[in-house]
Amino acid sequence: MQPACPDISGILAAKAQRRRALAALSWEEKVAIIEQMRTMLPKGMWRGVSTDEEPDKRMKNQKMVDTGR
Repeated sequence: MQPACPDISGILAAKAQRRRALAALSWEEKVAIIEQMRTMLPKGMWRGVSTDEEPDKRMKNQKMVDTGR
């Protein structure tokens, strides 16, 4: 009989190792990663940043939520 849930311990260990490696990077290296991620996204898809004259369509259609702060 197989267990009800698959063993994901390897995935979780790899995730923790990657998290530690990213935490050990310098601030400049982290900024470089973010800049690289921005260039990989299609034009106008970086959340909250619009490269067009019009506001980002997702932001325009979003309803404002009052957080009570």
